[in-house]
Amino acid sequence: MNYYVRATGHNQLAGGTSKWLRIRNIEKHGDSYEIEVRMRNEKKYVSISSIDLGTRFLEFAKGWPGLQPVVFRTILKEIT
Repeated sequence: MNYYVRATGHNQLAGGTSKWLRIRNIEKHGDSYEIEVRMRNEKKYVSISSIDLGTRFLEFAKGWPGLQPVVFRTILKEIT
């Protein structure tokens, strides 16, 4: 299953994108998670605190086509 992420609100304007990007990798680093995506054929990373799990600045979805919104906790459960 493929998972996707996109920036929301002010995060879009601060160098993010409103386009869905496929999540390539997720790694746990201490109290946060690092998500790897590709944008313009370059690897980019975003860190998410394990406390709020990116709920204020990011949206997550699964499946393509016909994306279904999911919360990050669901992605973590499904990949572990």
